[in-house]
Amino acid sequence: VVNGVQTVHPDGKNGHILLTDVVPQNYTQSYFQPRFGLTYSLNPNTVLRLSAGRFSQEPQNYEVEYNSLEPNLAAQLVGFMQFGYNTPFHPAKAQFSNNYDASIEHNFPGTDLGFKFTPYFRWATDQLYETVSIPTLFGVSPSFTAGTERVDGVEFELTKGDFNKNGLSGYLSYTYTNAAEKWSNYAGVPI
Repeated sequence: VVNGVQTVHPDGKNGHILLTDVVPQNYTQSYFQPRFGLTYSLNPNTVLRLSAGRFSQEPQNYEVEYNSLEPNLAAQLVGFMQFGYNTPFHPAKAQFSNNYDASIEHNFPGTDLGFKFTPYFRWATDQLYETVSIPTLFGVSPSFTAGTERVDGVEFELTKGDFNKNGLSGYLSYTYTNAAEKWSNYAGVPI
């Protein structure tokens, strides 16, 4: 017993895992998510925009705790044991992303033609990796806070006409996205 917690199986044999269905009654996470936006009109036909913000996505309930208060606890936890978990509770963190974008919007004077050009960047951390490749008896797959994602790109939109009036109107848009993810390695998991 260490700090009042039993860490050795009652049969006393080395290497036997002590499983438990004890989970905390409360699990709370708090997030700081500042956001900023700015719009500046250069003239009646041209507008500049800038925005930045930090966003979070809390883990889903199934990523934090599995409803495994049952006599066959080992079958539910087999996918987690190789990572040191011996309980249905897994303290998954929130996923965070820092998003930045800037844009210029311009309407050509004397025409009904306009464009918008927006470069953007996103840096995300603590991405949850759902380990569906780990064999489990009941399809329960552990999720681990393990990834970092970088995304950058540009958006371009060309508009013609006035959508509030009768007549021909339309827009053409193009988005280029360049993204990469990096995942932490966990022993025995083919990530």
